Amino acid sequence: MMSVDEQKGQAVILVADDDRNARLILRRMLEQDGYEVSEATDGLQTLDIAGKTRPDLILLDALMPEIDGFEVCARLHAASMKDRIPVIMITALEDAESVDRAFESGASDYVTKPVHQPVLRQRVRRILLTRQLEQLRDDLMHMIVHDMKTPLNLIKGYAELALEDLPTDNYLHGWIDAISRNSDRLLDMTMMILDSSRLEEGKLTLERSIRPVIETFTHVRDTFSLLAEDRQIEIAIDCSDELSAELDWGLIERVIGNMVHNAIKHSPDNTTVLLSAGYIEEAEPCLYLSVSDHGEGIAPEDQARIFDKFTQASRRRRGSRLDTGLGLTFCKLATEAHGGHISLQSAEGAGATFTVVLPIAGASS
Repeated sequence: MMSVDEQKGQAVILVADDDRNARLILRRMLEQDGYEVSEATDGLQTLDIAGKTRPDLILLDALMPEIDGFEVCARLHAASMKDRIPVIMITALEDAESVDRAFESGASDYVTKPVHQPVLRQRVRRILLTRQLEQLRDDLMHMIVHDMKTPLNLIKGYAELALEDLPTDNYLHGWIDAISRNSDRLLDMTMMILDSSRLEEGKLTLERSIRPVIETFTHVRDTFSLLAEDRQIEIAIDCSDELSAELDWGLIERVIGNMVHNAIKHSPDNTTVLLSAGYIEEAEPCLYLSVSDHGEGIAPEDQARIFDKFTQASRRRRGSRLDTGLGLTFCKLATEAHGGHISLQSAEGAGATFTVVLPIAGASS
């Protein structure tokens, strides 16, 4: 791992402030610490420079001409997770509403004016080090997961061969069937992680085809029927048989599967998980796909980050604490690859509804 000094020498920081003196003070401080510094004087220039040079961090004044720092931060945060640039908001506003607005816009941290340089130094250092560690973690995970595919395929293959030759009443049949089913699950998780990386990097090509939505819903319901039956949970479908769209249905089926699996894990026994779909108008014709449960819901403080990597809702009691925290991240990436968006409606104790909205071609209703 690189030392902090090595990290400094490689980091590029964009200072965005319409006040020339404020930029000069920050530049001198950062260059003394060994960082490379660029400058922007308004919100539009900040977005332009950030898009072209991809700095490692932006120090962003909240009040600037053209568009303010909050809007700039929100637009930067709207980028795919792979391309997001951390932002430290610098503001003369100290009220709680402004602080909340900074974090809601996607800021990683904030400092108030006049800037206390030792505090800012430590926050810059912490954010850059965290970003470096996250990259190392992602690289290591990708390497391990990639190498897992071959042995998992071997386990799955030999288990299937054994099941073909083994009578169903043999006591080993159930054990080997469990090996086969769990190797399938591990392979699905492996492909989800690898495909998430490809989606982040824009390297996964969509393979579109026209398919009825009910076909995908039915297949997902059948896939999770045993898991649902163990908990006496019904998987219900509310969807017209004629509703269809041209999408990468392989990806979308995995998105729905992730949401259904998540709903079952966090639902009480003897409840219903509902899959629904419809054709709606936003800026353009869209298809919505929703999965609703009657579980414990998701706390407000968790909802803003529920789609981030390795995130788990802190107050959810059901489900495994060993979850990867990547399922909803994959759902978001796959949805955005289609030009769509995913949202959550939830309240503690009142269940959760995840909805994917996708612009569509070749649709009928």
